[in-house]
Amino acid sequence: MNIGSLLSKASRLQGNRLAIQHGEQQLTYAELNQRVGQLARALQSLGVCPGDRVVLVQRNGPALFETLFAC
Repeated sequence: MNIGSLLSKASRLQGNRLAIQHGEQQLTYAELNQRVGQLARALQSLGVCPGDRVVLVQRNGPALFETLFAC
């Protein structure tokens, strides 16, 4: 099981529960899973494949976790 599988499972079982809160911004597990899926598909469309290295330069916040989970 990988982090993506765990996020999908949490989304199915607890989709409406709070997954991330950063200041005023809040994301449920369902919202986080949906955003991670969109980013993963975007990376795939750019030719990023499993095992590829992706450089990540972001500030702390929900977008950081979205990117980590999408990779």
